[in-house]
Amino acid sequence: MLYCAVADDYIQAEYINASIGNFRQVATKIIDSLPRNREGRNTYLFDGYNYHCMVQKGVVFLVSSKPEFGVRVPFGFLDDISLLWFERYANEPETTAAFSRSEFGRTLKQKMEFYSSTAADKLKSINAQLEIVKAQMKENLEKVMERGDSIQNIVDKTESLQTDSFQFRSSATTLKKKMWWQNVKFKIILGIIIFLCLVSDVGLM
Repeated sequence: MLYCAVADDYIQAEYINASIGNFRQVATKIIDSLPRNREGRNTYLFDGYNYHCMVQKGVVFLVSSKPEFGVRVPFGFLDDISLLWFERYANEPETTAAFSRSEFGRTLKQKMEFYSSTAADKLKSINAQLEIVKAQMKENLEKVMERGDSIQNIVDKTESLQTDSFQFRSSATTLKKKMWWQNVKFKIILGIIIFLCLVSDVGLM
C-alpha cells in the first residue's frame, strides 16, 4: 500500500509510502467527489493503481495500493483505522484544530506497514505454491509423455482382455446350451424306452 488518508471536509491525517507519484493529488480529487452523507465502499482505478474508499459517519477513509493487493486486505486496513479513528476522536468537537488530528498519521504509518507486509507475505506464499504446482504438473506431463508407449500397450492389453473375456463368455454360453440339449435328448430316449417296456409287459399279460 502506498498512500492513505482520513478526511472530512479536508484531509485530517495522511501517510505516504512512496517517493514518487501523484497519489495525494488523485486522492484529494476522489475525496472531494464523494458525498459524505452516503456511506459505502468503492474502488477506483487510476494510472495503474487502485484507490479504495470507505465513507462512515461523514468521514472518508482512503488507501491506494497496487492491483495485485486485491480488495480484501486494503478494506481490512480501512476497517481497522476507522475503528481507531472513531475511538480516538468521536467525542472531540468539530472545531478541534486539524493539527491535533494529524498525529494520527503515525498510526496510519504503523498500520499500513503491518498490512503491507502481511499482504506481501501472503502474495509470496501464493506465488511459491503456484510455482510448486506448475513444477509438479510439468514433471507429471513429462512422465506421461515418456510413458506414452507403455500407456498404449496397457490400453491394447485391456482391449485384448475384453475381447478374450467376451469370447470366453460366448463359448461358455454355447457349451451350456449344448449340454442342456443333450440332457433333454437323453431324457426323451429314456422315456421312450420306459414306455416300450411298459407296452411289452401289457402285451404279455
